[in-house]
Amino acid sequence: MQGLSLNFRSETLLALTDKIKSSIEGRMSWGDTFGLGLGVKSDKHLIVWTPKESSEGDILPGFDSEDSKLTVKMRPRPGAWVSWIDEAKITAETQDDYDRVHRSIQELERNARQITDFADGSVSDITIQNLGKSLTLSELAQDVLKTRLTIPSTVKTGGYVLANIGEADTEILPPATVIVPEQTHIHRVHLNEDALFDQILAQDYRLLLVVIRTHIKQYPDLIDLGYSLTLHTRLSNVFEEPDAETSEATKEATDPIQVLATGAVYDPLEPETLRLVPVAFSAPADEIETEIRDSSKKIETYTVKANQNAYQLMAQFQQGVETRLRALVLGPGQRVHNKVWDDLVIRELRNTMLTFVEFYEEYLTEHFEASIAAPKIEELKENIDPMIEFWQLQDNQQLTLNHLIQSSYKLANQVLDRAAGLFHDLVFEEDFIETGLVRQVDLSVFENNELLNEIYLPQWTRGTVREKMAGITLRSTLHATQVERLTNIWLELLELANFASQNRQDFEVVIQPLVNLLLATKAEKSTQRRSQQAQQRGRATNFAGFEIPDKIVEQILDHVKLHLPTIKQWLQNMPSAVDEQQHYATLWALVLDGRLREQLLANIQPTCDINLSVPDQTKRLINLMLGSALIIQAEKDRKSIERNLNRAVISKTGHELANVTTAAMLAIHGDALLAILYEELLGYHDTLAKRADRLTHPPQKGKKRKRGQSRENGAANAEAIEAEQQKVEELMAFLRPYRQEEVIITLATAGIDPRAINLEEIRKQQVLSFDVSDLPAIGETWLGDSKSVGDYPNLRVFLLQNQLPISTTGRLLMELRQQFPDELFNHVLGLIQEVKALQGNDFKGDLLNQFVAYISEKVWRWELTQITEAELPLLLKEKVIASAICYEKEVDSLLEYVERYDELVSTKLSAGSEMDNHRQYIEEQFQAIVETLLV
Repeated sequence: MQGLSLNFRSETLLALTDKIKSSIEGRMSWGDTFGLGLGVKSDKHLIVWTPKESSEGDILPGFDSEDSKLTVKMRPRPGAWVSWIDEAKITAETQDDYDRVHRSIQELERNARQITDFADGSVSDITIQNLGKSLTLSELAQDVLKTRLTIPSTVKTGGYVLANIGEADTEILPPATVIVPEQTHIHRVHLNEDALFDQILAQDYRLLLVVIRTHIKQYPDLIDLGYSLTLHTRLSNVFEEPDAETSEATKEATDPIQVLATGAVYDPLEPETLRLVPVAFSAPADEIETEIRDSSKKIETYTVKANQNAYQLMAQFQQGVETRLRALVLGPGQRVHNKVWDDLVIRELRNTMLTFVEFYEEYLTEHFEASIAAPKIEELKENIDPMIEFWQLQDNQQLTLNHLIQSSYKLANQVLDRAAGLFHDLVFEEDFIETGLVRQVDLSVFENNELLNEIYLPQWTRGTVREKMAGITLRSTLHATQVERLTNIWLELLELANFASQNRQDFEVVIQPLVNLLLATKAEKSTQRRSQQAQQRGRATNFAGFEIPDKIVEQILDHVKLHLPTIKQWLQNMPSAVDEQQHYATLWALVLDGRLREQLLANIQPTCDINLSVPDQTKRLINLMLGSALIIQAEKDRKSIERNLNRAVISKTGHELANVTTAAMLAIHGDALLAILYEELLGYHDTLAKRADRLTHPPQKGKKRKRGQSRENGAANAEAIEAEQQKVEELMAFLRPYRQEEVIITLATAGIDPRAINLEEIRKQQVLSFDVSDLPAIGETWLGDSKSVGDYPNLRVFLLQNQLPISTTGRLLMELRQQFPDELFNHVLGLIQEVKALQGNDFKGDLLNQFVAYISEKVWRWELTQITEAELPLLLKEKVIASAICYEKEVDSLLEYVERYDELVSTKLSAGSEMDNHRQYIEEQFQAIVETLLV
């Protein structure tokens, strides 16, 4: 395997990287066990135990005798607890080794205390009750164990990644499965394997990456390599041992799995990123195990000598510093002058570190070939100055002697860690890679099928949220209950927080519009002065309650997480020249609906369309469906749907259906209303299916049939239900684009790039193909006294009665009378009568309003209809009148309808078709007639 590609879902990659980050921050997860050695000799031990769901729930801390013949463990305890022990004190009081074991267990059990606050897993902040006092573990270590609680930044953690290799002919990689198991962190990390084997048995996988964090080292630690090899051997033995008591299903499930030891490489000089470095085993297990033992001895020998040398150098440095400061008459707690501090740090401490590098160079040159050792030596030299700079930025520079000494030892440990990491890599390369015991695997990491150049560690974790909330609690005017809800919001949206941070955006600003809505409190209702004064006095403790209950908040956050891909796309494509607050508020107006959207829009002007639907079309569609038998035949069913729709609309928006169908409200809730209608029709469609099933499958023999029911009537009813079903299905197909999961993506994409999705084109294509004969009847004219050709003995009478010029209008009428049949010619006469009526009122007043109301209803009906050739003249008559009045007489109220008539013609009729040619001829004749009237 020369190369490997892994595709992670965002949430699984975050789970893995967050677990790695937790070890850097000093956090643990619920279900883990965490142990620390404290004090100069690490002989004071602190253990944090949380309840397990795995098979290791009964495995509790204990002690072994030196001869391994006696093992005693703690008794099970309920809940999560902390215990501690001073091993040096116990050893001094015991008579023999067995007595030491028994006394140690008694001490652990005596000191066990229940955890009262898990503090989001932040080990130093975990709280217990001891002797009536509430103590954090930092305070416990200081007060009881008389030492500082220092959590090493090198704490190990990890997880498993199960994956399949994608087919060669596909570009989409199957997503990897990440398992972050329960873990025990005592001396080394132990990963529980229950969830791993359950997943292997449940699904076929070909790769298993055992991912364990390394500190600075560029390859897996040898102890982790040994664990991965053991797991590899265990899985292989399932198939190689013929007598193994394993089911065939288990063998088939685990057969193809290849185990890769994978280092999750963390470098403190690059604290924002992480690298995954997998290696594959390419030699027998016993050879690799032998080399692990031999190489571990090399590393151990180096570590002892390096620590001795570093201790001597730092002792000399400390003595020199103390001598110099005594000469300056400075005590341990007095501040050191900045110039003295810089001189000590930049010159003396740097020289001390470079002296250690000289020892390092001598040691490597002695044990390795010069060409192999030189790159590592040079790398350590180059890292000294960046480490000093990073150490200075990381430290708060109290500028006292005590602080300088303690901080200098911290830097020395960091240099030791880096030197040890480079030494480990040198040994690994020489003893494992060059010998062919393992081989490197080039890994490409994808997130949601997009290649990642770097894997970022999360900047937002439970730890950072806790720190920020501590500051907000001190500075903010928020009530404690609001702070608690805000904490939950941030924790639920950690994935979004980290994405915003990677895009150099302020997560708090991004979600502020959402937070303002979710933290809103109920309005206080106090009418009496006494009650108002009481509320003022108790304002610090009393809380009026939230406008949005906790259950609804959970649903909203689940909804937001469902649409995270769209939200990320919106943030990633934010224009440079845009008002951030308006842009973010528009985002939440797109994602949210109902009352929350209405509250948002009260204060902002969206930067893009927030509805795909058009208000007047939505209103007419609702009226058509609920007020006619066009779709739903039975009035009883229509009333039932209307009641259900009304209840759902009230729940979503807080308004009744009648109040939502206004133009202003539909501009906010239009898509939501259509989405609710879709859900109601979905249920009604199922009801129709059940009715049809009962009719087509009559009662079994022996069951009484209702009086008057016959098979013929049943068949007829079944056909009617089937026809109704087809209409409901067609309306549901029309409404499908307005469902929330689809419309949010559509609108957001259009808002980011209008060229990517043209909303107007989508709206044009949203056409219901109902037959005109199925629509509720409407007249062919809005005039009450319109006359036809049969009402006149000849055209001259028509011209005289309507005072029309014979030389222009009369001549055209004579020509059209010879060309048009009676039905088409009647539309010409109707056209003239309507224009004359409007002209008589100077294209104003009630008649114009009557005409606008008529065509506003008609154009919507045409949009829902497949236009036939017989209906074409009527449509063209309306189109020509509207266009002429709009443009010639500048009646702006008709502009919208003129554009819609134009769209109708262009979308309903194929250009160049026979019907389109006929349309052009009729329209030209109609226009010519109108021009003679408007001269």
